[in-house]
Amino acid sequence: MPDQRLPIFPLNVVLFPGTTMPLHLFEPRYRQLLKDIQNGDSRFGILTGISGVAERDLPSGRMGCVAEVTEAEVMPDGRANIVVTGRERFALDSFVDDDAPYNVAEV
Repeated sequence: MPDQRLPIFPLNVVLFPGTTMPLHLFEPRYRQLLKDIQNGDSRFGILTGISGVAERDLPSGRMGCVAEVTEAEVMPDGRANIVVTGRERFALDSFVDDDAPYNVAEV
């Protein structure tokens, strides 16, 4: 995968290419992430966190997986139930400054 920017969703789970995973989005920043990617290519990065390490302090080289939203049910209050499919692995290069309320990284 060539270098690219991806919205990042840190989780304490691992998504593998070719697998699906249901997610419930309730935090305002991830509700916004869903809106933003639905206006684009429906992809974001799932990056496994490290206990005791802040999201933006995750080390360069940390592996994640590109997640593509394949189903989305948005509720009247803005929460959403989505299903993602893992597409390809990526390595974290660095987090970048962005106006979005969620983290964005070069991968």
